[in-house]
Amino acid sequence: MALIIAEFSYWSYGVFSRRAMVPRPEVEASDIEKIARRYAVKVDVHQASTFFFMSWTGILGRYRKKVVKVMGDNVNDVRSCVRDIILMYGRPDEVPFALSSGKRAGKAIVDSLLREYPGK
Repeated sequence: MALIIAEFSYWSYGVFSRRAMVPRPEVEASDIEKIARRYAVKVDVHQASTFFFMSWTGILGRYRKKVVKVMGDNVNDVRSCVRDIILMYGRPDEVPFALSSGKRAGKAIVDSLLREYPGK
């Protein structure tokens, strides 16, 4: 079976959120690894940063985000792991566009879970 990769990211705590600035706990790699062990999938959690420019204020800065990748061969295991992460940390701030077939399947899983848990 093909490898399924579900990728999404959370902005760091304290940064403005598209969801009415609702505070949430900081994403911890150790918590996500515990969830991944439960479903026998692999995870990769790393920190990235993105620059932004606010034209009306002239502020140039960057915000940090935690990028989470869940990888596995079984659709149900990947879906269950992503569901538990969404239930723990809330709705992800970004779900990147997917070109490869494994990432398309992962994006479909994340999108369906976001429709299933719209208020989370």
